Amino acid sequence: MIDCVRPDVLLQANIPTFDELASEGSYTWNAWTVFPSETGYAIPSLLTGSTPEVHNAAGFKYWSDVESIFDVFERAGLSTAMIGEAP
Repeated sequence: MIDCVRPDVLLQANIPTFDELASEGSYTWNAWTVFPSETGYAIPSLLTGSTPEVHNAAGFKYWSDVESIFDVFERAGLSTAMIGEAP
């Protein structure tokens, strides 16, 4: 996931590592964000597949009553990891 970058900027940029990752993974150029269009609301929406009104995660507070992709993977016996800075 890349935050705060418009698709047209990525398409014009010289970014070989990104291009390699995209060629081997999944991506879309036809996505839009939630409202409000802030990282703290958008990331929980991506991880739960629900809107801020449903996941009720204001900013980076954790949600507990909405299933996330991590829950789905765990139920399937798959491991997950998240790498990044703590909010």
